[in-house]
Amino acid sequence: MPFPTLQIPEFLTLKREIETYPRMHGEYLIDLVSIAHLRAGGLNENDILDEVYCHWSGVASVEDLLYRGEGDGYEVSTQHLLETLVDGLKGGAAVGHTIDSMPEQEALRFSQRFLDLFEQPRGYMGMGITDRCIFEHGLLLMDQNHAGLLLVLEDD
Repeated sequence: MPFPTLQIPEFLTLKREIETYPRMHGEYLIDLVSIAHLRAGGLNENDILDEVYCHWSGVASVEDLLYRGEGDGYEVSTQHLLETLVDGLKGGAAVGHTIDSMPEQEALRFSQRFLDLFEQPRGYMGMGITDRCIFEHGLLLMDQNHAGLLLVLEDD
């Protein structure tokens, strides 16, 4: 199921600003899509998570998912959402490097702006959305109407 990137100016500006900070040995995966049609169709949280995971990972069907089980096993508590995003964007030791990819204050500012795109988001991490790297840091976020991805993919 295709999910076109939402053309929300605040999101597109944020994405461009984050991407001005090059990764030492990696890249960013940043996206924001609508999931309102899935909710309207009666899908539950785990089914929606499966659908957006398939979209971003390139997996053809739910049966081929790299992660297994309910999304709850990958959920990050609300109080750790900001910290998880900051750690991924900042880089450094979190991704096996001796220097940071961006200053912590910038990582904090970008992370808060990304979170502000959502109303009461649930966050998921460690799902193995791609096998193109050693380190995958960041979150897949979902609220009532949107799903967003802010991941740092990095090799050491």
